Amino acid sequence: MPSSDAVDQSVGLGTVDWCRNRLARRKCALGVSVAFVVVGLLYSFVWAPATQHQNYWVTPGDLWVTLQVAVQVDHGHISSMYVRHSYLIDRLWLVTSFQTFPGIVAVLSPVAALTSALHLTRDIPPFANVFVYPKAWLLLGPYTLLMSTVPIFACDALAERLGARVPKRWLLAVAEAVALWQVILFKGHPEDALAVGMLLYAMLFAFDSRWQGAGWLFGVALAFQPLVVVALPVLLAVSGTKKWRGFLVRIVIPPIAIIIVPLITNFSATFTAFTQQPNYPSANYDTPWTSLAPVVHIYGIYAVASGPGRVVAIVLSCAIGWWASRWRQRPELVVWAAAAALALRCFTESVMDSYYLWPTLAVVLVACSSGRVWRFASVTVAVVFVSVSSQWAIGWLSWWVINLMGLSVALIIAMQDLSFNPAQSLRLAMLSAIRQAEERSRSNSRAPSVQGARVQKRQRPKPQS
Repeated sequence: MPSSDAVDQSVGLGTVDWCRNRLARRKCALGVSVAFVVVGLLYSFVWAPATQHQNYWVTPGDLWVTLQVAVQVDHGHISSMYVRHSYLIDRLWLVTSFQTFPGIVAVLSPVAALTSALHLTRDIPPFANVFVYPKAWLLLGPYTLLMSTVPIFACDALAERLGARVPKRWLLAVAEAVALWQVILFKGHPEDALAVGMLLYAMLFAFDSRWQGAGWLFGVALAFQPLVVVALPVLLAVSGTKKWRGFLVRIVIPPIAIIIVPLITNFSATFTAFTQQPNYPSANYDTPWTSLAPVVHIYGIYAVASGPGRVVAIVLSCAIGWWASRWRQRPELVVWAAAAALALRCFTESVMDSYYLWPTLAVVLVACSSGRVWRFASVTVAVVFVSVSSQWAIGWLSWWVINLMGLSVALIIAMQDLSFNPAQSLRLAMLSAIRQAEERSRSNSRAPSVQGARVQKRQRPKPQS
């Protein structure tokens, strides 16, 4: 009769084997993620002294504002989360505000608490650019880079589900890291990376008909960045109307649970932040719709509201979702539809920033990863080009035309044959069935040993007279 220690040991070995198999399947994403973290830290600490001969660390400015919000929440000042702050620095007014759901604040709260307890210097207003070596970056930098690798793993997992081979997945992981660089190292918005990663995992669960997990994952994505809601009509079209109620209930729980406290403590500031969503043309890039957007004057600084353009993007995404309903048996086209829905934000924004382009670039690479080599290589070149050109300091009209043309080219090339392909659908269905059968066989092979041990433990031999 096996003892309880033997049973626990067998279960532990099964868990270790499961983790080892998962890491082996994600070797492409794991290798590129390690390189992304290492190179990112080297860039932050070494780039300025080595290339510009100046003594300071390169850190993303917007991330410090988010960390300051997390520090305020740790100290109990939840009501000030969405309050705008203005600072006069070098005869220029600087306005800081937090305008997304507080999922990223919850993730950064442990780091914020630790930096406060250790009294580490932070590069936050009104002390922005005062500390050349903000010691809080020693904790914040590695932590942010590590959690920002989530979309790299998600893209690799979804590409494997679509049937992409290992060489393509290596190239995909490298291209995703290149595109992700500006979002994290230049701008400092890990919430966008986490939201897109959760969205891709939700799509992966949906393709395997695990709609409960897909709903929770999409809800977590909304808790980080609500603008991924433009991909919701695509998932609703794939799920079918019978699954809508349970799917939507799970989606709305995470964002409501995390935004309800700021709404209660300071309804006015929270409501204003999400209805106005101000953006500043002087700090970013104008678009053809800037003059049409409502003007918002904040402490005398010219700003426009981004809300109306984003509402237009959500309405247009419903049309893409309706069109994607005929592609339920074509997962690669469903992923492409999600990329097209995410691109609507770039075409309707009143003011653009470079990292707004990244979600579409990340998803469109996955959409074509299982296609022909020339198609995938062409999209990769277009994605890398847009990632570089978005950093150019040129006029707003030239910037807008060049980058949106590059984005459109990537979407057009990635758009595979829209007709129904029975052979491709059958191959993907067989791959999914084989993968699910392997998962069931592995789980069943571990379950009988534990169950049998429990049965034998209960059936003790009777003493002989």
